[in-house]
Amino acid sequence: MAGDLLDEAARLIADLGGSYTRARRYRALAADCEARYLAPALAIGSEMRERSRDPEPDREACAVAVAELRRLAIACEAAIAAVRASALYRAAVRAWDEEHWREVAALAPTIFDAIEPFATVRPLHFAVSVAGRRGGEHFLPPATVAERLLDLLRIGLPAADPVPELGADETLRAVVLDEDPEAIEAPITVIVAPEDVVWPLFRLEPAGEIFVYAPRVQARMRVRCASHVDDEWWAVRPEAYSRYIADLERELAARGVDDVERG
Repeated sequence: MAGDLLDEAARLIADLGGSYTRARRYRALAADCEARYLAPALAIGSEMRERSRDPEPDREACAVAVAELRRLAIACEAAIAAVRASALYRAAVRAWDEEHWREVAALAPTIFDAIEPFATVRPLHFAVSVAGRRGGEHFLPPATVAERLLDLLRIGLPAADPVPELGADETLRAVVLDEDPEAIEAPITVIVAPEDVVWPLFRLEPAGEIFVYAPRVQARMRVRCASHVDDEWWAVRPEAYSRYIADLERELAARGVDDVERG
């Protein structure tokens, strides 16, 4: 029976998808990593699905397919490792470790794909989630969100966790901001003026988020609460959102935060 090989093929294809997602971050790999790694893996996956419908799949053919998937997986991971071992990447890591953020910023567009230097006069927004834990309250209590906001105002905006799919990785991280508050799912944001960000700004093209290559952005900031929210739960309870924001503003005021923008 070839069932074990079919199962291994499915696992290898899933693993290769993850490797491809990491590989396409890098400018040196982005142009052809889909054609080189992902497309052939998906083609093999289609063949294996056809074979799985056969009551007695050809074990030898399945073994050949699995061997090719293993080769593709090893090759993709090797390509990622080669980028991370390159002199350019190691220079950026050294600059990161030494906290030379302008040097990191200068190297980032040569390492990561789809990142371009960016300038704007529009306020930049950092999303603050109010979603509760699965199985618990639908939204976090206003007091909890107020404490989270107070921490951000005090110590700055942290680099994205989890790492964005494009534009950064686990070593060379970025704080992710957005010009358009409507593009952010969270109704609560922390706003910072671009001129108050001391490190260079980059945009994830085309017209995506704004990146700052540093573990944290510290600047003058204020809180913004959206005047309305596109959320199914709140859509049928519009008065609940108004009460939530009013409660949040009271919690913030009790902590000395009075500069809250409604927008």
